[in-house]
Amino acid sequence: MTKVPRFVPIACVLLGCSLIACHGREARQLRNEIQDDDYRSTYARAPGLQSGRTPAQGGPHGGFIDVYINEVMTDAIAEAQASGEVPQQWPEGSIIVKDGWSALSGGDFEYLSFMERREDGWFWGEYRRGKRLISAGLDDSTCTGCHASGEDEVLLFELPPYTE
Repeated sequence: MTKVPRFVPIACVLLGCSLIACHGREARQLRNEIQDDDYRSTYARAPGLQSGRTPAQGGPHGGFIDVYINEVMTDAIAEAQASGEVPQQWPEGSIIVKDGWSALSGGDFEYLSFMERREDGWFWGEYRRGKRLISAGLDDSTCTGCHASGEDEVLLFELPPYTE
């Protein structure tokens, strides 16, 4: 039986904590940028969800959701519609933001979730009531566990049909 030096478990705990802190800082910075952009009034609504708050389909983001996409994502969707081809990967800088609510109108704000497409994958972040970090990181398994079944891990919406 191989004996593990005492410092190895401590080093692993410290490394894990530093990764969590690092991803937490990145998530906080991205959340602040999204909020500074006033995403609810400057981002477009996601395809098929333009009418506003919609019942969630059983996901962990609240009973009712609003979904917003930034200009990079909006432009990529328009380009995909014009060409009739869905991209294998959404472009870097694409951002999707999901607000989770407890009711169809009014209700409590429960979650702020977001994903940003980066060169090395999607960066995920989720906050309870917009303040307490729940998860964050590149390829965060909390998020990818569900999102893996979507096209480039975008699970919620599909592109509107191609029109000439």
